[in-house]
Amino acid sequence: SSHFGCRCFVQGVCWRQPLSTAMSCTRPALAVFAGTLGAGAGLGILRWTAPKRRAECQEGTDFSALSRLWATIRERQAENDPEGSYTARLLRRGRPKCAQKLGEEATEVVIEAVGGCKEGVAKESADLLYHLLVVWASLGVRPEDVMAELTKREGVSGIAEKASRPRQ
Repeated sequence: SSHFGCRCFVQGVCWRQPLSTAMSCTRPALAVFAGTLGAGAGLGILRWTAPKRRAECQEGTDFSALSRLWATIRERQAENDPEGSYTARLLRRGRPKCAQKLGEEATEVVIEAVGGCKEGVAKESADLLYHLLVVWASLGVRPEDVMAELTKREGVSGIAEKASRPRQ
């Protein structure tokens, strides 16, 4: 079907829940992999193709490593084995410790950036992203929550968005 100039292609019926999503950087598309209900239940795919993108993705960009990292963090959180898992140990120490580690990693990214070290920024950014996801897990924030917020802000000037926030 067509809606607002977008084309949607559905394979499978009776969507239960999304299992994962993937963005295409070679063309404006989003794939949602979801379990189906009913006869022939299995994995279905919903693909959405946008008529155009606001900004070009860098060729070859793949964010699936973040999805896998999130899944691993959630597994470690559920297993709750601080003896065998740094993630479980960190989560057991509580939100303040998780947030402290996030701040430390952010500072390390800043130090590498000021020093102009591209490799250092990449390495410290990996640590920063890990600790950000741990903070999300500690608070029950899901990646979908953050993506929804980013989607709300898409196409809105950062200045206008910030001005619309309630003053504290």
